[in-house]
Amino acid sequence: MAEQVFRLAQSIQDPALLLGAHCALGFTFYQGEFALARKHSEQSVALYDSQQHCSLIFLYGQDPKVTCLSYAAWVLWYLGYPDQARKRSDEALTLASAFAG
Repeated sequence: MAEQVFRLAQSIQDPALLLGAHCALGFTFYQGEFALARKHSEQSVALYDSQQHCSLIFLYGQDPKVTCLSYAAWVLWYLGYPDQARKRSDEALTLASAFAG
């Protein structure tokens, strides 16, 4: 289903939908698709624009950047990059704390 959303988002070039589709494809790490999950999680983080996308927290119930930074951290850990994983985890915690503050 995430791949269908991704294709739709690409075809209509909707930035918020594309961000969500990349984030959803980041879930592939649960299936052992670590390289694919890393690619999509990192792409989602790169697409995130705080001015444009921070309101998505109300739509998704979570901030997409925090979510994808967390996915990226897990994937980097599984791929054997603990220092990079820690960096992404710290970024996720910092951003999440800003929303809670």
